[in-house]
Amino acid sequence: MELEVEQKNPDVLSTVERALRVLSIFNEQRNEYSLHEISVKLGIPKTMAFRTLLTLETMGYVKKNEKDKTYSLGYEVFRLGKLVEKDFSLTKIVQPILQELNHVTEETVCLVIPDKKLHRAVQILSIETKHPIKHNSNMVTVGFLHCGAARKTILAHMEEEFIDQVIQETGLPKISDNTITDPIELRKELVNIKEKGYAISKGEALKDVFSAAAPIFNYTGEIVGSIGVYLPMYRLNDNNNNEAKFIELIKRYSSKISDELLLYKS
Repeated sequence: MELEVEQKNPDVLSTVERALRVLSIFNEQRNEYSLHEISVKLGIPKTMAFRTLLTLETMGYVKKNEKDKTYSLGYEVFRLGKLVEKDFSLTKIVQPILQELNHVTEETVCLVIPDKKLHRAVQILSIETKHPIKHNSNMVTVGFLHCGAARKTILAHMEEEFIDQVIQETGLPKISDNTITDPIELRKELVNIKEKGYAISKGEALKDVFSAAAPIFNYTGEIVGSIGVYLPMYRLNDNNNNEAKFIELIKRYSSKISDELLLYKS
């Protein structure tokens, strides 16, 4: 596989590509891997995987748990991510509106954007609720597009060809008991989301978590992400926190962000 990449594009540095492939396997389902697991997952010799991990560890991109001999992402990844978040124009526009939504709902709210190359969605901004029991937004920084309100919303507004690629190449892994894993059912769900302008999830990505999300579009009408509100299921019908309320609010605030983006053309 690696040799094929090098032959197709001589400008690709195999060592850099291999290091990035190592970093890309970490997600919310698996945030730790052993050396053997990384070697098998990437289809590379264990010695090659070890050298790559040692380099990444030296640079701070992965850290090694000496007790159980597993690897996880290091703080350098976090630092770079925070720099992107700080300078990212979309975040600057969305943040004050998301803060207002957080204040109105008193629940955790997040901004999620697509990563088309990886067929994933990335959470780049979150504002957490002040409730002591809450959805831990750090658990779903990167995720599959077929589960969770915010990520399904993004997928619903993608081209049919891209949706086909997600289903055929990435597959529809079962993240929880409520995850949609049937392609026909998922396609029906996506059509429904696009028609209604919002999506909901009840424990699809995280057990006992309700979420509602709506899309945000740039000035060309292209989807650039979605915003979602998240809360424990038990709080859904507490103090008038019903499903309809969150759907109305998420649609209103996503439209507000899209209106702001209409004015932003750089």
